[in-house]
Amino acid sequence: LGMNPYATESRTYNPPTPLMTVLSDQDKMYKWFAARGISKEVVDQNNVTTHTTEKGTAIAFLHYRDGKHVHTAFRALSGKKIMWQDTGTERIFWGLDDIRGATQVLITEGHPDKLAWNMVVDNFPVWSIPDGAGTGDTKLTYVASAADKLEHIDRVYLALDADEAGQEMMHELARRIGIGKCYIVTYPEGCKDANDVLLLENGSTLLAQAW
Repeated sequence: LGMNPYATESRTYNPPTPLMTVLSDQDKMYKWFAARGISKEVVDQNNVTTHTTEKGTAIAFLHYRDGKHVHTAFRALSGKKIMWQDTGTERIFWGLDDIRGATQVLITEGHPDKLAWNMVVDNFPVWSIPDGAGTGDTKLTYVASAADKLEHIDRVYLALDADEAGQEMMHELARRIGIGKCYIVTYPEGCKDANDVLLLENGSTLLAQAW
């Protein structure tokens, strides 16, 4: 990767977890997203499915690089907010392949927030960080994994959560990507993230206007 400022040394990664999908669970998943204002069409466009585990049924967010499935993040479909992800795989932005040669991208913090943005912005690439806010080289390996994409992007919209962790994450991403190419997205007062905005009255309009 030469002198690319985002790059790290190459390494070998494990394959993602093989998925076990039960069709009846798919309907439950679509209802879960519908309650959050997210359509079946957007869910399907983003490689989201279900996976049966020893912990119960999970929503599986499949991460692709150049058309290849390289990593999966999971969220329990019912009950408490329990999330986990593959280990030993390549951690990348979710939606990395959305870029398709574009020179601008919007980065958000959570998987449902990416889908919320996809509900209101057409034909515009949206990436989600793979596993929530956090800083440090180990946590942020996905920035280096996007080196080949980031070097061709000249404008990055950072739409992180409005809490302390999200704002800290925003500043760290801007530092690593390059402050000169980053633009900050702010949400309406009282909203922590994009999905919160989408669920407001006229939420689609408000979210589209946020940036």
